[in-house]
Amino acid sequence: MNSPENPTEAHEVLDVVVRLFRAVEESDAAGYFDRTYHRDIVIHEAPSLPYGGVYQGLGGAAEHALAFMGTWAPHRGPGEESMDAVIDAVPDHAYVRWTLRVAGRCFPFLSHYRFRDGLIVESRMYPFDVSDLVGWWVQLDAAADSTAGR
Repeated sequence: MNSPENPTEAHEVLDVVVRLFRAVEESDAAGYFDRTYHRDIVIHEAPSLPYGGVYQGLGGAAEHALAFMGTWAPHRGPGEESMDAVIDAVPDHAYVRWTLRVAGRCFPFLSHYRFRDGLIVESRMYPFDVSDLVGWWVQLDAAADSTAGR
């Protein structure tokens, strides 16, 4: 376990977060778990999001990835893969400002990652405007339903 005497250094934090964001942008499931998450990972998402809630452990991280990608991937077009992440890394923590691009819209987020043993042990995502994001998703989902003849 990290202690004040043995923190995960800022450059190590940066490497892990860059690797994680690259995997998300490239929809690379193997990369998503390549030396990123601690076995005790806890991921927090706003409860009102389609993939909202708390995900625990590596199995929970996999559920989160599937839910996030399942929600947005069907609506993302070419050129919307980049999240334009700006990462501020300090020992044991990273703060990331990033953008979700979907169906021609941009939604800014702030994420906080806490580290233990060189891996992410806690993740919290904060969309700047949850109601706008959820409203847009409802419109997209309804349009997809009507297009699919549901």
